[in-house]
Amino acid sequence: PVGDFTPIAGVSSFDVALATGPATGTTDMNSLIAWAKASNGTAVYGSAPGSGSLSHFVGIAVTLATDTPMEHVAYKDSGVGIIDLAAGRLPIMITGLSPLVENHKAGKIRILAVSGDERSPLVPEVPTLKETGINVSSSTSTGLFGPPGLDPALVSRLHQALAPMFHNAATREQLLQQGMLPAYKTPSQLAASLADARGKFAALVKASGYQPTSA
Repeated sequence: PVGDFTPIAGVSSFDVALATGPATGTTDMNSLIAWAKASNGTAVYGSAPGSGSLSHFVGIAVTLATDTPMEHVAYKDSGVGIIDLAAGRLPIMITGLSPLVENHKAGKIRILAVSGDERSPLVPEVPTLKETGINVSSSTSTGLFGPPGLDPALVSRLHQALAPMFHNAATREQLLQQGMLPAYKTPSQLAASLADARGKFAALVKASGYQPTSA
């Protein structure tokens, strides 16, 4: 993933959100963690798109940071998980923010925290995990890449050609509606952010003991 591609431009950052429903009756992260601790190890959380995803690992990070064991339930589709969450069959769901917003605003579920360093414009009333006192911060980046060894002059031309798009209000609004924050990065900034993410996730995978399984 490092040597096989040439970074050209960072496009956006993408957070996940942690939500609960009627199964827990909680209204904030502190009460949710207290509920999970009182469950004596029987609490579960769902993630979409499932095992090995950012959602899954944010859940692992929360369990480690709060010393609260919770079993993981993998959902391939966030829509099914949100239906179970709203119906009370699933107590906690971690997935991309955008699919949760409509049901959150309708009062069917409650988004308790987002995973990034900043609050989302889609739900500005919802705190980050760090703001709730849980030392977890995790986002993923989207970007434009080329094949390995791409001519630096061509990389520069492509990067500069994309710049006007990120000053376009309609483009930024489309990204926001998909739960993504516009985050235009230079090739070196994109490479650095991915290196930072690899370091964080390598430590988390090691600490969690996670082992990938075949489908």
